[in-house]
Amino acid sequence: MIAELCRRGYADRIVLSHDAACYIDWFPHDESRAGNYTFIHEQVLPALRERGVTGEQLDAMLVGNPRRYFTAGND
Repeated sequence: MIAELCRRGYADRIVLSHDAACYIDWFPHDESRAGNYTFIHEQVLPALRERGVTGEQLDAMLVGNPRRYFTAGND
């Protein structure tokens, strides 16, 4: 879906992010439940590149768009 949205010109409106629990004591210790803060860089970005998403589009979604969102109205 993200690759298709980028193909259609919407990369300037997308922010890539995720949520991960860094510690949950409900279960016995298990590394897979410790949270994965590298998922986007290790899994999502390579898949998007394989589908033709450009470095410029990735930079927009990871850097430019969040910067614009969080600084809007702070002039």
